[in-house]
Amino acid sequence: MEQAQRNLGVQARVHTVVIDRGYVDGEDLWRLDQQGMLFVVVGKTHMAVTQDAQALAATMKNQTREQVVRHGKTAETERPRTQLVGIEALTTYDAYGA
Repeated sequence: MEQAQRNLGVQARVHTVVIDRGYVDGEDLWRLDQQGMLFVVVGKTHMAVTQDAQALAATMKNQTREQVVRHGKTAETERPRTQLVGIEALTTYDAYGA
């Protein structure tokens, strides 16, 4: 992260990191948290953190996002909808703090 910030210089500040589970451990995530960075780790269906997040999301107000996507030469249009729910301080990711 230090190298990424040096590359950006004073033009920008790294504040959010999207992470592949295979490249970090709990200590790395803790360091990001201590630097005030938000981190996103993609969870798989079988993980406890994913199941906990889905259970919490079911009880919360969501926001629906619809996006127009065009495919191919014929420019077929699709409008996928995504339901978004913000969940703070989810603490059941096994590797965090390990």
